[in-house]
Amino acid sequence: MSTDSRSSSLPPPRFPKRGYDLLVDHDGRGFHYFVPDTSKGPGFFHELRPGEVAGQFERVLLRRNLTLPVLAAALALVVLAFSMGWTRLGLVLIPLFAVGVTWLAVHSRKARQMRIWYNQDRPGIAARFEDIGRISKALEASQKVWMVLTELPGTPGTLCSVRPADVGRVASTPPGLRISSPKGRFYLLPGGILAWKRGVVSFGPYEAWHNRSGPVQMAFSGSVPEDSPHRGQRHQHVTRLGRPDPNFSKNPVLPLVELGELVWGLGRSEMHLRTSCPEAAAQVARELKDMAGQEALGAQPRSSSSGAPG
Repeated sequence: MSTDSRSSSLPPPRFPKRGYDLLVDHDGRGFHYFVPDTSKGPGFFHELRPGEVAGQFERVLLRRNLTLPVLAAALALVVLAFSMGWTRLGLVLIPLFAVGVTWLAVHSRKARQMRIWYNQDRPGIAARFEDIGRISKALEASQKVWMVLTELPGTPGTLCSVRPADVGRVASTPPGLRISSPKGRFYLLPGGILAWKRGVVSFGPYEAWHNRSGPVQMAFSGSVPEDSPHRGQRHQHVTRLGRPDPNFSKNPVLPLVELGELVWGLGRSEMHLRTSCPEAAAQVARELKDMAGQEALGAQPRSSSSGAPG
């Protein structure tokens, strides 16, 4: 449906007129997503159905960047012009192509970025940002956070960064939380989890993600983080019965440590994290399950400890 700030079924939202690709409001019961309706002018918005929100993320994040192919074609034409002895034509083409490729790079960068604006005046959205803030503090309290892409003996995963999602391909105002590694990115946003991994984009509310969590013990190669409890020793490669695997001639004895594990999945996307501090993963799991429970029951977001309205 098409709507603006005057005809929306919601109370009049404080939407900015320009500069954002997705605008999010909350009516006290659920989230509503809007995209600017440029055909009607500033101040008009088109509300997305719940199933269309993931498609909007996918269209933007998987959009091809044509800058490098165009640059390669431009360089080939310039080289061809000089090789054919058309020096004047080559000299004319160089500045023309430079301007064109620069414009294309700027345009492509903007077209491939999802800028999200949240109406933080709504208590439901403000409370969700407080929830995300607690998750961020819990992960930051852990000495190391890994993202598991492929299970390798003795390796907890790939180190990942935890930072606000205020810059980059997905940027929100106020910022959500970005958990990223070289091959996967997950964004914790007020309305759900956005997964962008290996060319697959998924977005769904928290209750749609199946989950499991708990402590996990593993033989750890390398320097053991200070906040990981020691649980003895074990060979790096073991059989299902826990005995040394005879198929490996090199099978060193490694310290056995306890890590925190958190797995949240939706379709082909899976956010599999491990924390050096087991309590950190447990706290994050509790926060995420609380958020999922609020949505599943259609309840109001809980009040913060400071007494702010939820």
